[in-house]
Amino acid sequence: MRKLLCFCCLIYSNFVFCQILESLEEVVITADAALREYSDTQNVVVLNDSIFRKSPALLTGILQYNTHLYLKENGLGMVSSPSFRGTTAAQTAVVWNGININALSVGQTDFNSINIRGFDYIAVKAGGGSTAYGSSAIGGTVHLNNDLSFKNPENQHKLYFGYGSFDTYDAHVSSKWVSNNSVVQIGLSRNASKNDYPLYNKDFDNTNGQFYNNNLSVAIAQKLNKNHQIRFYGNVFDGERHFSVISPQAIKTKFADFNLRNLLEWNADFGSFNSSLKLAYLFDNYRYFPYVGNDTYTFGNFDSKIFKYNLKYRSQSHLQINLLLDYMQNQGEGSDIRRATRQTGAVGLMVKNRMFDKILFELMLKQEITDSYTSPLLYSAGLLFEITNSYSTKAHFSKNFRIPTFNDMYWQGSGNPDLQPEVSLQGEWTHQLGFDWGGFSLTGYYNDIQNMLRWEPVTGSLWKPENIGNVVAYGLEYAANFSRRWGKSNFSLTGNYAYTVSKNKENEHQLVYVPYHKGNASLVFSRKRYTFSYRYLYVGKVYTTSDNESGLSAYQLSEVGMEYIFKNNYTIGFQVLNLWNEKYSSVQNRPMPGRNINFYINLNF
Repeated sequence: MRKLLCFCCLIYSNFVFCQILESLEEVVITADAALREYSDTQNVVVLNDSIFRKSPALLTGILQYNTHLYLKENGLGMVSSPSFRGTTAAQTAVVWNGININALSVGQTDFNSINIRGFDYIAVKAGGGSTAYGSSAIGGTVHLNNDLSFKNPENQHKLYFGYGSFDTYDAHVSSKWVSNNSVVQIGLSRNASKNDYPLYNKDFDNTNGQFYNNNLSVAIAQKLNKNHQIRFYGNVFDGERHFSVISPQAIKTKFADFNLRNLLEWNADFGSFNSSLKLAYLFDNYRYFPYVGNDTYTFGNFDSKIFKYNLKYRSQSHLQINLLLDYMQNQGEGSDIRRATRQTGAVGLMVKNRMFDKILFELMLKQEITDSYTSPLLYSAGLLFEITNSYSTKAHFSKNFRIPTFNDMYWQGSGNPDLQPEVSLQGEWTHQLGFDWGGFSLTGYYNDIQNMLRWEPVTGSLWKPENIGNVVAYGLEYAANFSRRWGKSNFSLTGNYAYTVSKNKENEHQLVYVPYHKGNASLVFSRKRYTFSYRYLYVGKVYTTSDNESGLSAYQLSEVGMEYIFKNNYTIGFQVLNLWNEKYSSVQNRPMPGRNINFYINLNF
C-alpha cells in the first residue's frame, strides 16, 4: 500500500504539473556555445549546486532521480550504462565543456566514472545532436560544464563532506577567485567506499566491491582586452574499482582508469562577428587486472587531439550564422588492440533566425571527411512557435550517427575495418505550458536507427562486429513542476515520466534493459532554515535476453532527507536512501543495497 500510494502521487503530479526546461538557479553557460545558442527547439534540463549536494558523488545518482534517463548498474558504484529514449549506452554522448569525451575504445562513458563535484552544472539534452557534438549523440547528450562568468565578482570557497553506510566517504573542496579581468577556479574531490552492503537472498555481503576515485578540476578565464578572452579548462580523474563477485569463491578482479582532459579556448568579439578557437587534448588509460592477487594486467591507451573553430555572425534583425571547422586525430593501442590512428575533418553551418517575434527557426548542416569510414551528411532543423505567453510548441528533425569504435575496427583477430557508422533519422514534437506557479511539457518522438553495430558469432568462440541491426524507438516524455511560496514557507513538486518502445525490426522484440515505463518525482518543503525532501523513482520491468523470455521485475525506490541552513550559509543534512528497503537489481545477478543512510555538511564562505 505504501508503494501504491507513492506511485499514485507520482501519476497525479504528472497530470497536473510539469517541469519546464530550466534550472533551479540561474547559470551562465560559457564554454558550450552550441548548447547555449542552438537548443531552443529541443528539451534541456539543467542541474546545479542546489541538487548536487543532495545527490551521490557519481553521475548515475543525480540523473536517475532528476531526468528521463534510465541507468543500469552492475551493483552500487560499478559499471553504469545509460539508455536515452530507448537507445544504447554507446548512443549517448557525454560532452565536457563542449568536447565529446566518449571513450574511443568502446564508444561510451561509464557514468560511475564521472564525479559530479568537479562541475558547476550538468545539462541533459534530449534527442539527436550529432551536428553539434559528433558521434554517439543519437539518443541525447549529457553536458558537464564549468562556469567562468565575470558577472559576480566575489570570491567563493566551498567545503563538502559526506559520510554514509558501507563506510562511504564523499569529500570536495573548491575555491573561486573572481576579478573584473580574471576568474580562477580549482576543485578537488574524493569518493571512496568499502561498498560491503548485505545482499538480499544471499548469505554473504557484497564482496570485492570497494572503490575510490579522485578528481581535480581547474578552470581559468582571462580578459586580454575588451575584445579578447582566453580560457583554460583542465580535468584529471584517477579511479580504481574492484568488481563485485556473485559468489565468495569467484575470481576477484579490478579495473583502474586515468583520464586527462585539457581545453584551451580563445574568444574574440568584433561587434557583429565573434570568433572562437578551441584546442583540446584528451588522454585515457585503463588497466584491467584479471586477478587482484598479482600485478598482471591488460591495458589500453587512447588520446585525441582536437581543433575546433567557430565564426559567428549576428545581425540586428535576429539572424545568426555560424561557420564550423573541426579537425580531430585519434590514436589508440592496447593489449588486444593493434596500434591505429584515425583522422577526421568536418565543416558545418548553423543558422538561427527569429521571425515575427513568435517564431524561431534553427538549421544545422555538417559533413565529416575521414580516412576510416564513409560519413553521411548530418543535418538538423527545428522550429519554435510561441503561440501565447503561456503556450508554445516546437518540432525538431535530425540525422545523426555513431562511428565504429577502436574495439570494433582494430580488435586483434576480430576487428572489422570496413564497418560503416550507425545512422539515425528522428523527429520530435513538444508542447509546453508555463505559468507563474509552474507548468508542464509533453514530447512525442520517433527514431529509426539503421546499420546498428553488433558483434555476431562466426565460428566457435570467434565473434566479429557487423552492420546488421535495425531498431525503431518511439515514445512519450512528460515533465511537470509546481511551486508556491507562503510567507517564509516554500513548496515545490516536480515529476518526470517516460514511456519508451525500442524494438528490433527483425523480431519486434523490445531491446534488453530498456523499460517501457520510468518515472520519478520530487517533493521539497522549506520553512525558514529547514528543508524537507522526498524523492521517488519507478522503473518498470526490463528484459535481459533478446528473445524477451527473461527479465527483471519493476522496482520502486524512495528517499527522504532534511537540511538545516545556518546563518553563515553552512548546511548540514541527512538522507535515508531506499526508504522501504526494496530488494531490487538493475542488472541480472547484481543486487543493489537496501536501506542506508548518508550525512553531509556543506560550507560556503
